[in-house]
Amino acid sequence: MMESKIIRISLKLLSGAAVLFLLACTSSPPAESGYIKGIDDLTSTIAERTIALLPGTEPVTLAVYYFTVDGKPSAISDYLITGVTTEIANRGGENLTMVSRQGLDRIMEEHSLMLTDLVSEETQVSLGQLLGADIVLTGYITPLKDYNKINIQLIKVETGEVIGGFQLNYQLESEFQQDGVNKVIFPTDAASTVKGVTTTTTILDDFEGPVTRVNFFHYEESWGELFTGKSAEISAGDGAVALEFAADLNSESILTQWNDSDLNFYAGFKTKHMIGKDAGFSVDLKPEEFSQVYLFVSQQFQDGDRVFGVTVTLNPGEWNHLKIPFSVLKDYSFSGPLDKDKPMILSFGVPFGENYKLFYFRNPGKMSGKLSVDNLGFFTMDSDDSEGIVAAFDDEVYRAVPSVSIANSSLYVDYSGSDEGVLKINEGVQSLSLSVRRKEDGPAGTYLDINGSLGVNEKIKAFLESDQSLIINLILNIGKSFRGKHTLSFLAKTDSASSVYMQVSDSATGVSYSSTFFVHSGWGQVEIPFSEMISDQGTMEDSPPLSDNIWISLSFPVEPDRLKEAAAAGKMDFTVSLDQILLGD
Repeated sequence: MMESKIIRISLKLLSGAAVLFLLACTSSPPAESGYIKGIDDLTSTIAERTIALLPGTEPVTLAVYYFTVDGKPSAISDYLITGVTTEIANRGGENLTMVSRQGLDRIMEEHSLMLTDLVSEETQVSLGQLLGADIVLTGYITPLKDYNKINIQLIKVETGEVIGGFQLNYQLESEFQQDGVNKVIFPTDAASTVKGVTTTTTILDDFEGPVTRVNFFHYEESWGELFTGKSAEISAGDGAVALEFAADLNSESILTQWNDSDLNFYAGFKTKHMIGKDAGFSVDLKPEEFSQVYLFVSQQFQDGDRVFGVTVTLNPGEWNHLKIPFSVLKDYSFSGPLDKDKPMILSFGVPFGENYKLFYFRNPGKMSGKLSVDNLGFFTMDSDDSEGIVAAFDDEVYRAVPSVSIANSSLYVDYSGSDEGVLKINEGVQSLSLSVRRKEDGPAGTYLDINGSLGVNEKIKAFLESDQSLIINLILNIGKSFRGKHTLSFLAKTDSASSVYMQVSDSATGVSYSSTFFVHSGWGQVEIPFSEMISDQGTMEDSPPLSDNIWISLSFPVEPDRLKEAAAAGKMDFTVSLDQILLGD
């Protein structure tokens, strides 16, 4: 154990005095009367309140940890560690041993620990053991509108129990750098104006009458021997056209032979319509028994078809009203751009594999579904969304088209942790429901809300013990150029994760830039400079994306503690919300 000054003081553990730290708020409550002003008064008050929680006669070793904001070190963390350690040492008795700041840094370096590791309770306890501490003091800071809030917790190293704590409101002197990571957003903040659709040209609005302008067709693809039969047909009724499809399976364990099984059904509509000045196409889709749909725009040329598309997540059993800009479609054929003076084919595909991962098509012997199509058309815009990528999700134009999935909920999992292990289905997750909607009253207007529920059982523990993660993946197709911009910002909140991994992918070059940021259950603004988006070729500031078609992927790892709690309850509900995606100069 490192050398440290020994001061004696008595200790009595207070059971059941855990303090819950709310990581963020949606509004700023009024500051308590007499809240602390100045860094020195803050350190003195923390020391005084800490010592008050340590009455008793037992010898105790106490370590002061780093102070964090959204999982990152606070701008005043170093000052607080040194000041609080000194103040407690000066005020304590002979039975209290304080771990020095130098001892803390040495242990962090010897064991290659990152400062961000300290948000983990397991790391806090193990680091306390390495320091020889009985109790550790850790602090979490929440930047609010007019002041900051700090939450202090005392953790018993032997059990990991929070034995006491307190919260303080404070303001610092102007010379101190204020914490501003993921600052709290208030609903009263001004919302950006969204420019919407002005004209829609409908080429199919009622399938009950004779269809003269559009010819529709279907086709399906099949690989592997797990499918013994398949069928699909298009029929009209109830004012819409429907693609009804089915396939017979000869195996009840199709996922164990995933590489040899795939099936897609498509409905295509040949039109005489040309792009001209249109901004995109509009359609109403109603999926039954599935949620993932491929949307394609294609044109036929002598040297082959040009195909552009995007994947969307729809709500099953209800009509989904979509207006998809051409700018968000990814080039799948790489044979040239769409020709504005050539007729288009609009196609809608139902993938078996992607929907199976989301717990659809789980009937062991047969799969079937129905995709209804109505109000097929094209739209123009009154003006470009010059303020950014998505100022707000206030109309039916999906400037950022969402696709959602849950990674590792039904895919193969290597529980052995080696290349020679047996791949198994994650049996800890038994069901999944998912919805993607636009909701009102967001901080910038209407926002994108992802709501889901996972059925989880006790077998999830084996999954967690294998050091795996359940991840909520949100992919947004962006039809905006990043050239001349230097920051990407958005508003986000989730109740399922504390850290998020983000990728920005350039579809023209295949280069992806990545960064990590922190979120919480209240609306927070995330602003990431391009200089912090990293790829193998450098930063996005040094090598910005070349194309106007960008994919943004957000991965939200579900907290293991939440999964453990869900296993006992039988399910875990989760939400992810997003608003106001903007590019900054």
